[in-house]
Amino acid sequence: MIIIVGKILKAQGIKGDIKIACMLDSADQLVDIDSVYIDGVTYGIQNIRVMPNNYAIMKLDLINDRNGAELLVGKNVLADRDKIILPEGRYFVDDLLQCTVTLDDNTEVGTLVAISPCVSADIYTVEDNNGKSVQFPFLNDLIVNIDTDNKRIVLSKKRFLEVSLYED
Repeated sequence: MIIIVGKILKAQGIKGDIKIACMLDSADQLVDIDSVYIDGVTYGIQNIRVMPNNYAIMKLDLINDRNGAELLVGKNVLADRDKIILPEGRYFVDDLLQCTVTLDDNTEVGTLVAISPCVSADIYTVEDNNGKSVQFPFLNDLIVNIDTDNKRIVLSKKRFLEVSLYED
């Protein structure tokens, strides 16, 4: 499976390097990737320099000058998902979507249908069998267990009742 790992912001220097905004938790996770896909073309990675604030500078095969790099500005950078190593307790969005969400008293809340990034905490949207939705922030003290193999997320009922917001 291929996932988006970044977006090309600009050409960097005259030798064809590109600056990317990393869409992973940390640009350090890009270091284990040996090739990327941009507009369906496979590019080997010659060098990656991790920068502050989740940016990286990449030197790609086949891009040898600034003009070539500038043609890529604004494009998404994709990579093989299996090359990306996630830290303990971190998950790919695709693994969480469609998980059944229950409370720790076995009350079923519904199915996770969306995750919206926010500054302080991602917002999860769960839809029940009747099409009603509830939103809640992804907080450490809310999560009891996440089992992506069985597509199941268990939440603390007490904390869920404090932070959840049902649609009208």
